Amino acid sequence: MFDISKYLTTAKNVVIYKLDSQKIASTVQFQTAEIATVINCTPRGVFEILTPNTFPNITAIHYLSAHPGQDAIYERFPKHVRWCFPNKNYQFYDAMVELGRGQKYQTLIDKYLTNKRIVDGAAPFDISYNFDLILPGYGTQDGEDYKRRFEAYCQKKEKELIDAELY
Repeated sequence: MFDISKYLTTAKNVVIYKLDSQKIASTVQFQTAEIATVINCTPRGVFEILTPNTFPNITAIHYLSAHPGQDAIYERFPKHVRWCFPNKNYQFYDAMVELGRGQKYQTLIDKYLTNKRIVDGAAPFDISYNFDLILPGYGTQDGEDYKRRFEAYCQKKEKELIDAELY
């Protein structure tokens, strides 16, 4: 069985999938991660997770999400941090490439996502997708299960911080 704690504490490439508005405690750190892969996260999720505190040894960000809500989010990181985007025409991706802060890659989506499934919503035209995630060096995981486990890991770290402050 996939051990999310082991993965998040040892992986060189940490995948974040569909992070929404969850607050990320300062105790959530991915010390071994050199790459942060951000897939289908909301602007608030991107704001919370993409920090030098969370990724102290980062060298690259594989960004497969919509606009992060802040044009200058790249300023949080040193200039040597590479931003990698899917080879799609998208305003944020294009702006980052024009600034010289990012590059587009043809195979970036296929490197991380497989088994696309349509999820019908309650309202007409409310359709979204779920994917299985390819975690480099760790195999394929159901995206929704991974998302739940990732959020539980972050909540556990936040609880540890609160408990430490109380004692």
